[in-house]
Amino acid sequence: MHTNLVFIPVSTHSLVHVVLTTNDRRTGNIWMLLSTFVPRGLFVALFRYVLYIGMRGCYRSALDYCKILLSLDVEDDPLAVLLMVDHYALLSGQYEWLISLYEWLNPSRNLYLLPNFALSVALSAKFLRDSRIQPSGIRDADLLIQDALILFPGFVTRLLKHASIGNVTNLDRSILFGGEVQREPESLGRLLDLYVARTRHLWTSPDVQTWLESNVETVLILVEPEKCPELSTQPHRPTDSRLMEYAKRYTSESPHICGGQIAKPVFWW
Repeated sequence: MHTNLVFIPVSTHSLVHVVLTTNDRRTGNIWMLLSTFVPRGLFVALFRYVLYIGMRGCYRSALDYCKILLSLDVEDDPLAVLLMVDHYALLSGQYEWLISLYEWLNPSRNLYLLPNFALSVALSAKFLRDSRIQPSGIRDADLLIQDALILFPGFVTRLLKHASIGNVTNLDRSILFGGEVQREPESLGRLLDLYVARTRHLWTSPDVQTWLESNVETVLILVEPEKCPELSTQPHRPTDSRLMEYAKRYTSESPHICGGQIAKPVFWW
């Protein structure tokens, strides 16, 4: 028996998310409307299929099935598709779509507090900038990666296990990339481990490494200039306003909270 699944967006009714059609030689075409209640088995089957075709290198197809899973329940996201959709978007070159998804969901879901989105959106913006494409409404790639490095310094220490960051030799003396990483929550550490395991080959390419090195230096000067006078020509520059803003947001909104001193004054993460 041959069975096909076809998902078609429907907007005629507020409760209808998709239409599922099945072709069966005994019963012909069967149409089933899926409302806000979606069978658990359908979620699990689609999720496993995403992983299967992703391992076979079908990244664009895996991304399309991630879109289907999100369309079924984008609010609750029971299988945490948001933790892997950026991976398939990067591998399939769908940079503009990923940025659009981020801009759509970030106000309600605080996606900037997920390390995979903070880092992947910055990388997407860099790839688009290299292609002479600047999406409307998105900040510069350098500012985005600096934001991500300030919020998730553990990304750099994990990436160093797979590649070296040239011209930066004082990370072990850094408060941000040293002490703060040791105090990061276990849940955040697992998210970073997962992200680096999936995307390290994208971040270790020569062009991306050069860009990352430059922004790591910028962040060190920005956050703790007194710790790296060899990099900074203005060791007494005022604290960047982003640091206080991120510290406040991270404390009030993030599920991964840990405490530590980033620079003067004290910041709580």
